[in-house]
Amino acid sequence: MKRESAPMTLRVLLLVVVTLVAGCQTSPQRPSIIAHRGGAMEAPENTLSACRLAIERGFDAVEIDVRLSGDGRAVVIHDSTVDRTAGTTATGLIRHLDLAALSAFDVGATFDKRFRGERIPVLEDILLLPWSPSTLLMIEVKREADHKLPDVLPDDQSLAEAVARAVRNAPERDGLLLASFSPVLLRELHRRMPEIPLVGIASTVEDVEPHLALPLAAVALNRKHVTPAFTQRMRGHRILVWCWTVRKDTEIAPLLEAGVDGIITDIPTTVRTQVSGR
Repeated sequence: MKRESAPMTLRVLLLVVVTLVAGCQTSPQRPSIIAHRGGAMEAPENTLSACRLAIERGFDAVEIDVRLSGDGRAVVIHDSTVDRTAGTTATGLIRHLDLAALSAFDVGATFDKRFRGERIPVLEDILLLPWSPSTLLMIEVKREADHKLPDVLPDDQSLAEAVARAVRNAPERDGLLLASFSPVLLRELHRRMPEIPLVGIASTVEDVEPHLALPLAAVALNRKHVTPAFTQRMRGHRILVWCWTVRKDTEIAPLLEAGVDGIITDIPTTVRTQVSGR
């Protein structure tokens, strides 16, 4: 289905309002809570179960990872292989396995036997979940090549098209975000889906710079590099500052002091409890 594109300034403004309203239900200073991979320490990462749990618990946003399978599908998994999440070895790259082969792996039992039988979903499966209108879905698109390479590669185009096809075929909804470490891949995604806001992901402050040529709604920066000065600088660009990835409650306070707008975390329930209690 074809979506009507709103002007970028309006889309960014709407995203800022939605995000800040969602993140300020208990305190004007409360950042949004983004469940990383669905909440990777609360359920098997990047699975339907994780996303369902995050939706039920009402987090402000859910982040998932998407890669290209051997038969051109947008599959939801972080690593380039299934070894870690499926507890296997020498299975080959996701890029070289078709969906039928990937569907044979159990990615739930290694987390907890209660999740035995959990399979790698495709992006379409995630989009068909009963999403709340107030819950954002951040789709991080994983480039096969080095994310700093400046050239557009065939796999970039194939992956961007696979994501766009999944989004077009899903029920229309607001609250989607497209994210990547690669500015090149973000540009390819934006060409196909200009109506969806962009999130540039960066490991260092220096890595943020190439993203600033894009019409970003937010920057997601490694938490170790977030400072009040950086947050203020991004606000000057009207860009939200999110940080990744919080895995311990002791990591929260410095981020609140830095004034971040969102916390991407494997422990969203713990983070929300601690942040809401301030």
